Amino acid sequence: GGVTQIVMSQVGAGLAASVGYNNGWRYANLVPACFLVLIGVGLMLFSDDVPEGKFKELYASGQRKKQSYSALIMASGKDPRVWALCFIYGGCFGTEVAMNQQLAPYFFGYFGLSVTNAGWAAAGFGLMNLFARSFGGMISDFMNANFGHRARHWVLFCMQLGSGLMLLTFSRMQSDNFTGAIIVLLAFSFIVQMAEGATFSIVPMVGNILQALGPVSGIVGAGGNVGAAIWGVIYREVPSTDPDPRAPFLVHGFAVLATCLLVPFVHYPSLGSMFFPATETDEKPDVQPAVKMQASAVDEDAPAADVARSA
Repeated sequence: GGVTQIVMSQVGAGLAASVGYNNGWRYANLVPACFLVLIGVGLMLFSDDVPEGKFKELYASGQRKKQSYSALIMASGKDPRVWALCFIYGGCFGTEVAMNQQLAPYFFGYFGLSVTNAGWAAAGFGLMNLFARSFGGMISDFMNANFGHRARHWVLFCMQLGSGLMLLTFSRMQSDNFTGAIIVLLAFSFIVQMAEGATFSIVPMVGNILQALGPVSGIVGAGGNVGAAIWGVIYREVPSTDPDPRAPFLVHGFAVLATCLLVPFVHYPSLGSMFFPATETDEKPDVQPAVKMQASAVDEDAPAADVARSA
């Protein structure tokens, strides 16, 4: 995200200088479009279907049996706790996506930076993703190792709460305090992306219980995109009722705080939650697993940082 902000601001500025601003930003979109096509073709030709290999080879060897994907989706989709995680992820990853869209124009319009400098300023938010998301998973792992699984939920709650508070703080920064705004923005970026890692330190355990790790990960991950779309509505509609350019960030901050209230409701008897310990009752999956999942992928003691890094 941060590298994209830097590169695309330079590409856009260069094209605007040669073909004009109105056409420059349009032509600039061809650059990522071409890269996406190349990446998509490369994935189709050279990547595995799952960590164990390609489906065709796994089916032929008997290592994996064909299964009803709709049954896996139903097992995940009818669980309200999965949807709670979905909305929580919308509050952190959805916020990251929304910030990547809004920050450069905000720095350009409110703080009066040039297009290039606004891109550089906004890039600081995305560059934190190089390590912050994995660090959130590492903290969750550490707390789990010392205090048990329930500590993962407390880590997620605290990080989600901190994200909302930092966004509220950023929304109150004045246009003559650019340095302060950048400091708050970097702190906000660090916390919100740690929340993403903390979310996906819980997802594999939920997926293991439901015997549907893929669909659970997909539903939760999609929450980030849905969240970004919802936050985009805030940045489009709020200015029509409040002329202060900071107002959308303020409303967004309160919305993120609301999502952290969902964390206590993510409770499974075999895992526990923020306020309730685990019981002896094991969850009964609604679908039978096609193959035994690799223990290292879902083991409660396995590091979540790697999962968070790929989420």
